[in-house]
Amino acid sequence: SCLLGTKAAGFTSTFGRSPMSANGVLKTSTRAFSRLSRINSPYRVRFHRRIAMPTVGAIVAGTGETVRLLDILSTCVDAAQKGCEEIRAVQARRASSGQLASTMKDIDDPRSALTEADLNAQKAVVDRIRATWPNLRIVGEEDEDETNEVDVSDAELQLRRDLCDVSSSPSLAGWSEPVEVLTVFVDPVDGTREFVEERLDAVQCLVGVACRGRAVAGAIGL
Repeated sequence: SCLLGTKAAGFTSTFGRSPMSANGVLKTSTRAFSRLSRINSPYRVRFHRRIAMPTVGAIVAGTGETVRLLDILSTCVDAAQKGCEEIRAVQARRASSGQLASTMKDIDDPRSALTEADLNAQKAVVDRIRATWPNLRIVGEEDEDETNEVDVSDAELQLRRDLCDVSSSPSLAGWSEPVEVLTVFVDPVDGTREFVEERLDAVQCLVGVACRGRAVAGAIGL
């Protein structure tokens, strides 16, 4: 594996394992992205190179489109930021009104809360990824209409592809894959119960990338 630095939103980082200060965290793991732990770093990237693994789920029909993993990752960073904006907006309204729209997916499970923050953040993330990558398979945690169409020509929905700098590592910069072997997983509010209880330091927006059934990259929006 290789640990990469990134350049985004007014800060830069360098290659290596030294901690770096910033507001976000980007880290990847061979485990499911939902197990990514919070670290005192900015957008921190570790790619796990191609290893033969069984594919999760059905592969969509080949489109002939090849994409750079770095571009996918950059758009996931941007999407996670958009999800966080929605979470903060819901929290601001709750602070003002004292109310939070929520329901329980399982009445017997206090961990199954579903709030407007979950729904709004997932829509913000999924719609933008879908508009930027129309042929990319996306799996969101919250139920939604998968046939929902977005306007791919809407500039407001397009995500940035320049948030990760790997200019010192040409082999990673050139890592490309057919779009049909990639899947993006979205957990719009990881820590919904904590959000309901206003333990906001334990809340994040997660966007993970799997290639050929293996987790290879992800973004944690704080």
